[in-house]
Amino acid sequence: MADGTILEMNRTYGDILHISNQSGVFRKNVFDILISDNAAQNFATVLQQADLKYFETQVCCTDDVVIWVLIRWQVVKDKDGGFKYYDCSMIDVTDRKNSEVALKSAHDNLEHIVDVRTQELVAANQELLATLDSLKKTQTQLVQTEKMASLGSLVAGIAHEINTPLGVSVTAASYLQQRTDEFIRFYADDKLDAQYLEDYVQDASEAVSIITPNLMRAAQLVKSFKQVSVDQSSAERRIFNIKQYLGEIVVSLRPNLKKTNIVLTVNCPDDLNWDGFPGAFAQIVTNLIMNSLAHAYEPDSVGTITIGIERYNENNLIFSYTDDGKGMDQDVLAKIFDPFFTTRRGVGSGLGLYILYNIVTQQFGGSVDCVSELGKGSKFTMCWALNAPLSVKEK
Repeated sequence: MADGTILEMNRTYGDILHISNQSGVFRKNVFDILISDNAAQNFATVLQQADLKYFETQVCCTDDVVIWVLIRWQVVKDKDGGFKYYDCSMIDVTDRKNSEVALKSAHDNLEHIVDVRTQELVAANQELLATLDSLKKTQTQLVQTEKMASLGSLVAGIAHEINTPLGVSVTAASYLQQRTDEFIRFYADDKLDAQYLEDYVQDASEAVSIITPNLMRAAQLVKSFKQVSVDQSSAERRIFNIKQYLGEIVVSLRPNLKKTNIVLTVNCPDDLNWDGFPGAFAQIVTNLIMNSLAHAYEPDSVGTITIGIERYNENNLIFSYTDDGKGMDQDVLAKIFDPFFTTRRGVGSGLGLYILYNIVTQQFGGSVDCVSELGKGSKFTMCWALNAPLSVKEK
């Protein structure tokens, strides 16, 4: 009826509402089974609509079990077109609604888990970024420390090397000063004769012949050291003659080589110039030579180190470095460019070849390869462009 009174129901309807005696609910009101005032109000509203409608709500069965149902209702009219009654059907959708609730709960729980995990990942990512930044700063500091240590070793070696020509020059100059003072006294006392004058001139000439080449040698050492040391502490680029610069590097490393029985040979065209970074280039040569002296040879070993550089084609250079030392097994060879890897703890930092690798591949934009066998020495082959890539500062 229009007021919600139940006139008739079939068995399915009774089964849904758990009604064992259907006659017991005749003439009862549908609003009695709705479990909330809001549901009853909504249902009363839709009853006023004439079109076919669907309505989902919770109802209370006769045994007080609450279920979800989908109600379809439609107005049935009499022969004159007036209202007669509502034709309603009901479907139990409790299982579907429970599944929807469970799915929504699982979805909400999953969203919560995802939110928590996302926050954890963001925090972890921020921590990793901070750690990476710290590691990069530490790496930069370690590389700079290694460069300064290499430069310090160079300073010590050059200082020792300069002492020899300077010592000889000081001795000769002291002797010349002594003879000159004596000459002045003889001249003042009018005691000079031809023989004394001849002896003085000869002694002075010998002293000058000793002082001049030794001071020139010291000056050359200072010049080479100054150029190499300034370049190694600078990232500036310039065009330079490779063979001439290799000579300056070798001079600066002579103190280290003099302590060994190692012969160093350089093969390079006289006219080969490079538009690049002399400091980084000197670092490569220095690191390779010092690495060989520290690891490839025993203190009393006799050996040969060969440096070769030439044009590979119109646009590239090939730099080869070979020593005939002890060589390396394949396990060691696979790790030589790793930071802090060394076969002799306490001898070096383990950063020399790591720095070399980064200079060649990153700063020069080139490639580096090493082949070695135990007892057969090692060979490094590097290739980079005749015109080095622009640095970050230049870009």
